[in-house]
Amino acid sequence: MIMYAFSQKFIPKGTQGNSIKFLNRLRNEYVHFTPRVWALELEGLPKTLLDCQDIAEFLARQSGNVFWKEENLKKRFGTALGLSRSILLKLKEKYKSG
Repeated sequence: MIMYAFSQKFIPKGTQGNSIKFLNRLRNEYVHFTPRVWALELEGLPKTLLDCQDIAEFLARQSGNVFWKEENLKKRFGTALGLSRSILLKLKEKYKSG
């Protein structure tokens, strides 16, 4: 969304577009639940979630559309993002190695 003159438009890179489409499809299947058996392949999930984190980080920090009223909230967001990213990177390596 271009909300202000200085706003930046998100342009997906690499696999980010496919990752967000996959996560949205997964979300829709969950929200509009129909009885069935669920099976998810975990190996690619950390990469998908890392891509989605990159998108969230852009929207929150670089898009120019979010203004942090409290510096503490901005710091908490960064801390949570960093922690989540490190966990996902560890999972990605674990799934690769078997």
